[in-house]
Amino acid sequence: VVTTGEGSIYGRVRDVSLAVNRKSVWGIMVERNNLMRTSRWIPYEGILLVGDVSILIKEGQRGVKQIPPDAVVLPKKARTLGGEDAGMVQDIWMDEKTGRVEALLLSSSLWDDLRRGRTAVKQYAHLDDEQDIVVLPEERDEEDE
Repeated sequence: VVTTGEGSIYGRVRDVSLAVNRKSVWGIMVERNNLMRTSRWIPYEGILLVGDVSILIKEGQRGVKQIPPDAVVLPKKARTLGGEDAGMVQDIWMDEKTGRVEALLLSSSLWDDLRRGRTAVKQYAHLDDEQDIVVLPEERDEEDE
């Protein structure tokens, strides 16, 4: 994460928080590059540009220490509706202008990533009673990269 102005490095994205509808990004939790390794939550409105390898935030954007209580941290573990392990959420595809999540990118292992690429899941659900799990339909599309 880089700031405008001098282009100083602000930190590294640690978590993505979703809006209550769970279909759009509400903000990012950034681990600061300082002695204490403090974290700050940056609202999506504070983000100017999202690129492949970096995120540009407004100069002077300080963020807050805690994620708002009604935000949902994107779960890391994914499974099918049948309860089978579907891998770990490694990244997201999103519309940079609206923050809408277009797909989740799943990884089952480094070997499978190298062999087949990561799996892009466009349809997903996050159930309230399953705090740590993204529930997926059985059908998944393979990423073309």
